[in-house]
Amino acid sequence: MTSSKIVEEFALNVKVIAGPDGDGKEIAVKWMKKFEQSICSVLVVLLRKTAAMTISIQQIFDDLISNLQMKNEDASDQSDDLYSKKTAIILMRELFTEYMAYNDPNNDSLASKRLPEIKTVCGDIINDLISNTKDDLLLEEIIELCSKRARLFSPKKNCDDKIFMTIWNHLRFTDPRKTELLNACAECILTYIEELKV
Repeated sequence: MTSSKIVEEFALNVKVIAGPDGDGKEIAVKWMKKFEQSICSVLVVLLRKTAAMTISIQQIFDDLISNLQMKNEDASDQSDDLYSKKTAIILMRELFTEYMAYNDPNNDSLASKRLPEIKTVCGDIINDLISNTKDDLLLEEIIELCSKRARLFSPKKNCDDKIFMTIWNHLRFTDPRKTELLNACAECILTYIEELKV
């Protein structure tokens, strides 16, 4: 598919999503989700393989989750806020997956340049999301990200007490009927413990 064709399809799907409900809306939403996933994947590859970029990982996330910075509830739409969180989660998941599978010894120096910023930036974002997210399904995704982060950055070297304690509190106080959320919390805590043993 040519770049002009992609732009045309993007514009068309945006119009369908913004318009009244109809049969094409569900298809348009699916197309946008795939497009979003593709963009995040491309961005991750660029971050890993490009030695010098004028934009930092912090700036990328600042742009993606700009709605989270708006403290005035009247100025921020709830659906936009949720979309921003989902986008940030997708990018972090791609980053963690890419770096966990990263085993090219010839590029270790390049990886080491990226990892410290990823560790700090993603840790701050996860801490904010896990403390302020009320949606159970989204919370499960965030907690699963914590498990990946613990595998990538050994807690022995960088144990994030705030994140760990927040997950522990979710495990203690979540409704027992919310088994999937509880399982995500328990798995994350076990991951932290296993990584601490290494």
